[in-house]
Amino acid sequence: MRDRRAFGKAVGAGATGGHASYRDKDTGPFVHRTLKGVGHKVPQGAPAAFARAVPEAERMARA
Repeated sequence: MRDRRAFGKAVGAGATGGHASYRDKDTGPFVHRTLKGVGHKVPQGAPAAFARAVPEAERMARA
């Protein structure tokens, strides 16, 4: 199995630099979270964090 963290950094998806590089592209409410050791499939890699984020995103979209 490939190391997900190394792959994420290789395609520019790693947490290096945080959200500063793309924050100005967002126009609405925004929350940035770093989930250590989780690859591109967040629902499978961190199901509890994903489950908490879905209703929060819905509330933010309605605000």
